[in-house]
Amino acid sequence: MNPNLLREVLAQVATDTPAETTVDSYRAAETAERLRRRRQRLVVAAAAALVLVVTATVALASAGLLDRPGPPARPAPEPARSAPPSFDPATTRLRIGFLPPGFDRWRQQLEAPGVRYQTTKDSTSGREIDVYLAARGAPLVPTAPMGGPARPSDPRPGDHVAGPTVLGRPSTWYPRDIAAGDNRAGELRFTWAPGAVGSVTLWDVGDAMKIAARIAETLRLDAEQPTLLPFTMTRPKVPLTRLEIAHYDRLSRPDGASSFSLVFPAEDGVGPGADVLVDTVTAGLSPDRRIGPWTVDVDHVDGRDFYSFQAQPETFVQVQPRPERKTAEKTGSARKLAESIVASFRMTGKMRYPSTWSS
Repeated sequence: MNPNLLREVLAQVATDTPAETTVDSYRAAETAERLRRRRQRLVVAAAAALVLVVTATVALASAGLLDRPGPPARPAPEPARSAPPSFDPATTRLRIGFLPPGFDRWRQQLEAPGVRYQTTKDSTSGREIDVYLAARGAPLVPTAPMGGPARPSDPRPGDHVAGPTVLGRPSTWYPRDIAAGDNRAGELRFTWAPGAVGSVTLWDVGDAMKIAARIAETLRLDAEQPTLLPFTMTRPKVPLTRLEIAHYDRLSRPDGASSFSLVFPAEDGVGPGADVLVDTVTAGLSPDRRIGPWTVDVDHVDGRDFYSFQAQPETFVQVQPRPERKTAEKTGSARKLAESIVASFRMTGKMRYPSTWSS
């Protein structure tokens, strides 16, 4: 660029008068300040609103109001059933989830080969239900009547039909002969666990096969829980091989009643045994000895000893010792065992009320 021309332009700019403007610089500054403050208030308000929304969301979530319904919970699968090779009557519980109304007179027999539960509607009608679960590999044991008229225990030869599915497996229905007709009596045979068979037999019960299948579906057997009893006592070294529990309703015995029979067979080289009976009855005793807290009537009949006493006004207890056969002092050791059972006997529940029994 020409230096002379540049000097002329700069001189002209320096001498020009500034053009007038309508913009008030002070007012512009105030306006800018107001806009800045408004933006700050908006930011603060937005932040407060965000905090409020977050707080409300957390509160609703805590109250479960925003939970979306998830998929329905699946019931826990039932544990696989298994049957022991033999039952221990001291640690076996059989539960039946369904019985027709009125069957409240029952008897339960627990033995090594199997567990039996019998119930009747009353003591004379002959209406009876018999449930039997055999140990693994053990056969079914024919039924015997609990009460009422005698009847054949075996089904008619060759007369059977396919029954309903029970516990996921096929079953077989064996009709029985009674005057009321085949649809009121019969035996349902089924597999209750791998390698173990069971049966439900009904006498004079309407729609017998359907009722039998429903009963079989609700059977639950626990072979690892102590059997419930209303008393405790010292137990022999030999195992309990048979436990029978009977419970009677108010129709068959006044105010209801229960009885217990425990069998501990003696084993040579192991120890003596004993039979123990506990019943809801008042016996006419002539006590002649004090053993522990009890006044005991000791009898010797036909070479056998019986220790009897009243544990309660209506609770009769009798202990019969079982000596070993090949032990020199078999009688003395068996009597000592019987006396220790008597001395340790204590009532822990009410005979008439199974809900008070414990393990």
